[in-house]
Amino acid sequence: MLYEPPDSAELEELQELNLLFLMYLRAAARAGGDCLGLPARSARTLRELSSTALEAVSVFPRSLFLLDLNNLTTTREHLVLLRTALDQSLQALTLTVLHSAWNMSRQRDFQARMFLRLSAIATRRLRTVALSELPLLAGTPNLLSCAFPGARSLWATLIDRTETELPRALKLIALHPDAAGHPARQAMPLHSLP
Repeated sequence: MLYEPPDSAELEELQELNLLFLMYLRAAARAGGDCLGLPARSARTLRELSSTALEAVSVFPRSLFLLDLNNLTTTREHLVLLRTALDQSLQALTLTVLHSAWNMSRQRDFQARMFLRLSAIATRRLRTVALSELPLLAGTPNLLSCAFPGARSLWATLIDRTETELPRALKLIALHPDAAGHPARQAMPLHSLP
């Protein structure tokens, strides 16, 4: 089966989602909050990154976040008063990511699977959700986290680099279809990649 390549608008949307996610992580790191699985060393580095540096990282050609659609609930119990600005930011970010994933799953399901690493089951499930339910779903605990959990060297390479062009190894990791599914690959140092 042939798939159309992503158009520039889809790539821009992914980069904007990545940038919003990185901005949240930077704010969380500065506030000493939950960095959603980002390695501690990378969180410390992220605190000091400029907006320009965040934009350079955001061009990674797949999501820097994971959207866990396995435990979605639409109960109203998630509509609780959010105590901090950071909590409110996370919920707004989660709703934005959910809305983008919802649109991608309806328009070009392959892009949702490629960019966001959603399974075929997750994209089918997301297509059945009504738009009006997304704000309720955004309150599901642990819905959003960092991609590549445990891959300290990958995150360090993404965040610590000074050049504006992504290294070839990072592009290969981003485009690898099993990058999110193999713990052994996640722990592999970048210098050991072909």
